[in-house]
Amino acid sequence: MKAIGGIDEAGLGPTLGPLVFGATLFLGERPAIDDLRGTLAGVVERTFDPTGETLGVDDSKRLFAGRRALAPLELPALALLHPRGARPAALDELLGGENPAATLAPWYRTRLELPVEVTAGAVDGWRARLGAALAQRGLAVPLAIVDPVFEPTLNARFKSGLNKADAVLERVGLLLLRLVAAAPGIDVEIIVDRLGGRRYYGEFLRHLFPFRPLAIVHEEPERSRYRLQDSGRTIEIAFEVGGDQNHLPIAWASVCAKYVRELCMTRLNAWFCARKSTLAPTAGYPQDAQRWLAESADVVSADERALLVRER
Repeated sequence: MKAIGGIDEAGLGPTLGPLVFGATLFLGERPAIDDLRGTLAGVVERTFDPTGETLGVDDSKRLFAGRRALAPLELPALALLHPRGARPAALDELLGGENPAATLAPWYRTRLELPVEVTAGAVDGWRARLGAALAQRGLAVPLAIVDPVFEPTLNARFKSGLNKADAVLERVGLLLLRLVAAAPGIDVEIIVDRLGGRRYYGEFLRHLFPFRPLAIVHEEPERSRYRLQDSGRTIEIAFEVGGDQNHLPIAWASVCAKYVRELCMTRLNAWFCARKSTLAPTAGYPQDAQRWLAESADVVSADERALLVRER
C-alpha cells in the first residue's frame, strides 16, 4: 500500500480575497496508485465535459481559463471534498475549523448554498460514481481539504516579519503534516506545486520532521525531492514546477482551492455590489483590485478596507 498526495494554492497574487490551499491524499496498491491518471482513465479526464460523461480534473487555471461559469470547477471539487461524509450544502462546511464564521469579515459570513451552478443531482451522481470507480480500482481518498487563509491572517504574518514565500511555506508545512498523519504506517509520497524560485527545502523539512533521517534525492531547477525514514516507512516529498499539470493529486487540490476562492469572491462581490449597483465585481487581482477600490471608496469604510486589502 502507498499514499500519494498533492498540495496547491489559488490566489497567491491578488490584492483582495483569501489565499486558498488545497490538499488531497489518495491511498491504494502499487502500481495503480503510481499512475492515477491511467488508473482512472475514462472516468477522470483533463477537460471539462459538459455532458457529464467524464469528470474534468486539470490545473484549475486551464479548466477556468476564459470562463465565467463555475461548473468546470464545482463538479470535480464537490465530487471529491468530504468523500466520507454528506455532500457539502454550504460554503462554510468547506472552510473547516480553522475559520469559524464568527471570526470572518461580514462579507464572508453570509450563507452561500452549494452547489451554485451544477445541480445537486449531478454532484450526488458523481460522488457515487467516483466512489465506486475508486473502490473498483482499490483506491481510497483519506483526505481532501481546502484551507483558506484570509486577509487579516496573511497581513498579521507579514507584520511578524515573514515574506510572502515564507508565509506560504509555513502553511504548506501544516498541510504536509496533516497528509502524512492521514496515512499512518504506510509509505507516503507528497508533491507540492512549487512556487517562486526556491530550490532548497532540506532545512525546512528537517525542522518540520525532526528526528527523522532525511536524504536529498535531488535539487534541480524544476524539481526538488527529499526522502525521510519514519519508523519503518518512507516519506517522499517533492516540490515541482508545474506539478499541477503532471500529477492528478495536485490538479485536484488546485481545482478545490480555486473553487473555494471563487466562492469567497462571490460573497465579497455580492456584499459590496448590494451597496452600489454600478460597482463591477472584481476577481481581486492587482490592477482590477485598484479599480475596484477606487470605485468603491464611497461605500467602503476605512475599517473595512483594512480587512479587505492584502499588504503583499
